[in-house]
Amino acid sequence: MECFEIQWKGPYSVNRAPMLKIAGNFGIYAISQKKGKGVKLLYIGHVYWQDFAKRLKQHKRDWFDKISVEKVVHFGLVRIPEGKKASFERVRDIEEFLISHHIPPCNTVGKKRYQGRELLVINTGKSVPLDKIASSNKQSLQLIKKALLKH
Repeated sequence: MECFEIQWKGPYSVNRAPMLKIAGNFGIYAISQKKGKGVKLLYIGHVYWQDFAKRLKQHKRDWFDKISVEKVVHFGLVRIPEGKKASFERVRDIEEFLISHHIPPCNTVGKKRYQGRELLVINTGKSVPLDKIASSNKQSLQLIKKALLKH
């Protein structure tokens, strides 16, 4: 099982976000609807060959402006375990797993059962509407949650 930490930053206004320094990175991003003091997950995506800023601009052309709610974005920086290399496949697998786990309403692909490599994803940093710990192996997830409750 491969374990990854995603360090989340945000939420940022979708209009301001492309201008931020962090927008020049690769990783996972989550677009949410702002609801009072909270947020409701709308979409999960990933970037590897381009940066967050370029990808957000593509969304604005595709579907983004068709949804008339106040939207914010969180950027997730993927921490690759020591001894492993960042790769398109790893980042894509994390995105596909998170989509199948959370089933965001605006994602059109990847909502079916995840069948990639076994993953454990720990979401840290700024509050994002994702489970703090998610695993593609349900037995491992139950054991981890049980162990955490004991402490």
